[in-house]
Amino acid sequence: MEKLRLNIKKTIFIGLAFASITAFWETYNFIVPLMLNRTFGLSDSLRGLVMGLDNILALFMLPLFGTLSDRTSTKFGKRTPYFLFGTLLAVLLFLGLPFAESGQLRKAENLANEVTRTELWGYVKENEKSKFQEYLEKAGHDFSNLTASEKDNLLRDEFVKIEEEIDGASNPEFEDFVRPALRHYTYQNLTKKNPGPLIAYLVVLLLVLIAMGTYRSPVVALMPDVTPEPLRSPANAIINLMGGIGTVLAMVVNMVIFSLSAGGYYRSYTTVFIAIDVLMIVFLVIFLLTVNENRLLKERQEICEKFGIEEGMNQKASKVKVRFRDIPWEKVRNFLLALVAIFFVTMATDAINSSFSVYATDNLGFSEERASFVKMLSLIFSGLAFIPVGYMAYKFGRKRTIMIGVVCIAVALFSAFFVGREIRIWFVVCYFLMNFGNVIVVVNTLPLVLENSDTNTVGKFTGFYYTATMLASSLSPFLSGVFMDLTSQRRVMFIYGTVCTIISIFVFTLVKGLGEKKELKQAEKTE
Repeated sequence: MEKLRLNIKKTIFIGLAFASITAFWETYNFIVPLMLNRTFGLSDSLRGLVMGLDNILALFMLPLFGTLSDRTSTKFGKRTPYFLFGTLLAVLLFLGLPFAESGQLRKAENLANEVTRTELWGYVKENEKSKFQEYLEKAGHDFSNLTASEKDNLLRDEFVKIEEEIDGASNPEFEDFVRPALRHYTYQNLTKKNPGPLIAYLVVLLLVLIAMGTYRSPVVALMPDVTPEPLRSPANAIINLMGGIGTVLAMVVNMVIFSLSAGGYYRSYTTVFIAIDVLMIVFLVIFLLTVNENRLLKERQEICEKFGIEEGMNQKASKVKVRFRDIPWEKVRNFLLALVAIFFVTMATDAINSSFSVYATDNLGFSEERASFVKMLSLIFSGLAFIPVGYMAYKFGRKRTIMIGVVCIAVALFSAFFVGREIRIWFVVCYFLMNFGNVIVVVNTLPLVLENSDTNTVGKFTGFYYTATMLASSLSPFLSGVFMDLTSQRRVMFIYGTVCTIISIFVFTLVKGLGEKKELKQAEKTE
């Protein structure tokens, strides 16, 4: 009997579209938080709000364009036109971000050079002053017999003495105590007094996200379109591996440019944006030259007929609109529960990823180059697991496999809470484990929610899947930022993330009939 096999070469070329998306988001998620903190002086909660708001648009666009692509029919296919025109628009607009920031960047740098340390002391928040006092007490200073005025004067004098660098390296005291005051000073005396540059920057940001939102769901729906259902987990593993390659390439580009270009704290990122645009165009061109969507759809239909595979609700492709009320309630219930569980695990990982560059550089003392290198190594390490993780679903079932991944994330985040600057190598270990667990999750969650989809609903189901993840991405950076501001400790995001993973595990236990272990009887040729 002939066995059903995945066309790996075909899947790799399809994955180039996802590689383009991940290259974009890696650069976006690493650099935009730095821009918001350093150039505009936003607090952690405001920065988190902006990083969350950029995904709110996607909540509406992903289901919309997923559904539209379901009912699209062109000589280039259903999904390909969205990838083509969406990428071209995104590339042009993405380059507008560093130009929208450039004027404010120079003003922020000049402001930082002109302000005196004594004047800056007036912008240190009270909770930061308390932390500074605790730090000095550990260093041997005695505040017990001082009046409030004397205490403040001593704190100010010690604050003024803090050097930005020690022996050519970044001074942890400067990053922990002076830099937050400098950001607050920038916000109050530059951004708040003249919000025009920030508004212009956010408008460009919005346009970029509109462009990206037009093709994410169609691109992700292409793999299940052309892949028989029994092979979607390993196929999705390859797609995510290609996404990992796109991410790593973006990291390499970022790291090389960071190491070769000077600029210090107030550096311009224009060169990085240009390089990533070129990378996205290269992925697009190779995709267009190697992927014939309509031919692949026909091949999949032939394979399903040959092996007797019945998929989803087993409807024939048409332009008829399928409503949720047409689907049995039990299937809808489990689909929605799965989305809730996915929502919470995404809340956990996005809290960390949206603050990684800021936390790694400001709190743990990594340089931008070293932080980017850590992230790249972590994804390479995790990427080695993409293929075997895809086949884990056959042994344990998709749901159990995903829950193993969520447990790995929970352990990593809880452990990271106890890691400080002195033992930051253990943060790298925790970050590796978090990304490994996340690989297990992302490889299997999309195939899980698509188990009951068919040709007419793949784009719709994909859109709702990304609605759940994007909603989490919208809320989590802001919510975790609020907790960070309230406690004046960025590491509280790890406890926040741990709680989210626990909720996710509980909800996954309520999902029935999805992601169960299956014997692939349909993988044998029918006689």
